[in-house]
Formats: sequence, structure tokens, C-alpha cells
Amino acid sequence: MMTFFRLSNYFDRLEQTASRNEITRILAELFQNTSDDEIDLVCYLSLGRLVPLYEPLEFQLAEKMVVRVIASAFHEEERTVQQTYKRIGDLGVVAEQFKMKNEKFKMKKLSVTDVYRRLRMIAEESGEGSQQRKVDGLARLLKDLDSLSSKYVVRIVLGRLRLGFSDATMLDALSFMRSKSKELRPQIEKAYLVRTDIGAIAKLFKSQGLRGLRGITASLGVPIMPALCQRLKSADEMISKMGRVVVEPKYDGQRVQIHWKREIPRLPGSSHRSKRARDDTAGMESLPAESNERRGSKQWTVRAFTRNLEEVSLMFPELSSIGKQIQAREVILDSEAVGFDSTTGKILPFQEIITRKRKHAVSAAAKKVPLRFFVFDILYHDGRSLLSVPLHEREKLLEQSIRG
Repeated sequence: MMTFFRLSNYFDRLEQTASRNEITRILAELFQNTSDDEIDLVCYLSLGRLVPLYEPLEFQLAEKMVVRVIASAFHEEERTVQQTYKRIGDLGVVAEQFKMKNEKFKMKKLSVTDVYRRLRMIAEESGEGSQQRKVDGLARLLKDLDSLSSKYVVRIVLGRLRLGFSDATMLDALSFMRSKSKELRPQIEKAYLVRTDIGAIAKLFKSQGLRGLRGITASLGVPIMPALCQRLKSADEMISKMGRVVVEPKYDGQRVQIHWKREIPRLPGSSHRSKRARDDTAGMESLPAESNERRGSKQWTVRAFTRNLEEVSLMFPELSSIGKQIQAREVILDSEAVGFDSTTGKILPFQEIITRKRKHAVSAAAKKVPLRFFVFDILYHDGRSLLSVPLHEREKLLEQSIRG
């Protein structure tokens, strides 16, 4: 087990490094020295997160609340902490300094897993009194940590870790961990593009190597990295590069990947897993158990993701009724969400859709800017990944799966 203090020392090295190659080497060393059981947690924490990009778990603690946390943890006046923050400009460093000043507080040798679990409990607090429970829980954690660890925990909570790298650099580092080069990157990335969970990919690769990644396939509820277009100057250049092509209209909307499964009624009091439930987890056997548990913790019928893997299901209430048009048990669809004028039927500019990003008054925004989803591809159908199926075959299946 790696201590969080040791991980924080790696963070410190990464923060002071500007060279991309050196960052890759440091990450490779970190991964090499991390156990198979913790590498997924190390990946998330190194990116300042607790979960993959597509999982909407946030701490919901603003600066003012973290000032309260630091004051409570180190028995200081909130005004004193606020003044120190105003002078320094980094609440992580403020926490570090107050911890160094108050050495009377005993420190515990907490492991990465210990800190991760406590942070996750804080993030998942909800309901009446949850804000105070978050403050109390984080204050207790800071009391137990050393000064350097306190700095990075506060930055993680505030979403300001920002060590200068992303999932892409981690793919390089995983390759470098095994081969001392980036030669394995394409094969690791191929799995990551299908299962966009850097923690799960790292855990499989660390424990089983490339062999562990071969079983990765599309999974309902986990977004597939969208294939993005490349700009070329002319149609002739496109055909010259690609050969035979399919030409379709381009709508000015928002790329939305739709994951949908038919809701199967359960008998009252039934506790056994149905065949339907077993089908939902087929193809996920190679993922870490914690990832499976996390994804199965919430019941859902439809999930929607942007091209950046952000879940936006609540942004599109229209999707709750798409089952009437789908002739399948479960599908992953690629689409473009386009606003339209309900009176004239004309398509609206992309800027109009942005109003849907509000967390509140979504229903009002939906009435003001109704949407149509132009589905142009099907990536998964009734337990079968279609990523390696030719486009003309996918188009036929798409026509069969969607009612007009």
C-alpha cells in the first residue's frame, strides 16, 4: 500500500516539472511503485478527480466552505484564514502553512486507499445537513494528514490540482512503465477509446498487461470516445485520402451519445438477478469490481454524453420518451441534438442549445428551445458492440432499430 504522503511527494515533483517527457517518466515511476489494487485510485487522484470523467461526482464545496474547514481543522479564526488566503492566493498552500504551524496535531500514516475512501464519503454526502458533514469530514482528514498532503487534498476538493497533464499523458506513462518507451501507447489507447475510464484501464494493464485489455468492449452506460472529424480543404482531397465515402448533411448542433436500455418490470419482493441484469453486465467482467459496483449503483434507462464525455442526461428530458421509437432491448446511438422553432420548424443556431446547460429550470428551457436528435450511427445493439462492423451494415441496423 502506498501512503498518501508518498503520493503527495510525486505530486510535488510533477508540479515542478514542465517537460512533457519528464512528466511521463515521473508518472511511469509512480505507476511502477503503485500496487495493482491502488493504481486506479492513483490515476483518479492524480487528475484531481475521484471517478472517471463521465461520472458526475463533485465535492460541492466552495472556497468559503474550505476556509471554514481550514479554520476548524487548525483551531484558527476564519478571518485569519481568509486574510492569509487573500495574501497567498492558494487555499492549498494556506492549509499547508497552518498545518506546519500547528505541529501539535498528530499525523497518521494514511494510505492512498484511506484518503480516497474518506474523500469519496465527503463527496457523496447529501441531504439535510450535508454541507456541515462535508466540512467536518474534511477538517478531520486535514488533521490526520501531513502539511504537504493537506495542500494537495484541498486542491483536489476545490478542483484545482492541475498538475499539467491529462488522461492522454497517462496512456504514454503506462506504456513507458512496461517498455521504457511509448511503443505500447496505440494498443492501450485503443482500449481506452472504447472504455474511457483511465483508472480501470490502468488497473487491467498493470495486473495483466496487454492481454487484459483485449477483452475490452463497448459497455452500456460507459461513453465511447467519439470519432471526431478532420478538416480538409476540398471534397477531392477527402476522396483522395479516404477512397469511397458517404456524404451526409452536417447539422449545427451538439454531439450527443445516447445510451438507452428498455426498462424491465420486476416482481415485488424479487431479490434475484434477472437475465436482463446479467446481460447489462456482460462484457464488463474484465473491469475492476469497484468500477462495476460504482456503475451499477444507480438505476437508469437513458444516459447522454457530450463529445467531452460529460454526462448531460438531465439537460435533455426529451430522451426519457425515446423508447417509443426504439425497436431493440438496448442501444448506444450517436446523434446531433439540434434546436428548432416549433412554429416554423426551422433549425435554430447552436447558440440556442447552450441555454439547456443550466442545472435549474431545465423544463422551461426545453419548452423554449425544443430539440430534435438526428441519429446518424449505432455503436451497440442488444449486447453486441458494432465498432468493428462496416458503416453500411450499421446503417441497415440503425434503420431497423429506429421507428420514424
